[in-house]
Amino acid sequence: MTYSLILMKQLKDQGWKVKIRDRERNEVPHVHIFHGPEQWRWNLRDDCLLSGSKLDKQIISAIAADLNNLRAHWDLMYPENPVFTQVEEGEHDDD
Repeated sequence: MTYSLILMKQLKDQGWKVKIRDRERNEVPHVHIFHGPEQWRWNLRDDCLLSGSKLDKQIISAIAADLNNLRAHWDLMYPENPVFTQVEEGEHDDD
């Protein structure tokens, strides 16, 4: 089932949509960003664009404000491909 981020009215009225789509479990954790016919993908691990070019600052701010929520929903939808693995979380050890 698709998860849609609830956006503030201004962005919604401008036609913006942010979704975690179905059947994406084998891909890098990401959200799709839609604005009319345009589409981008935002990497939930690295917090950056996966595809597309320039993106409106307001939609980037909306994603940043709800990034933990988006990551949690990805993990619920795709537990076999979580945003962060335990290895990644523990890689901060000094060698």
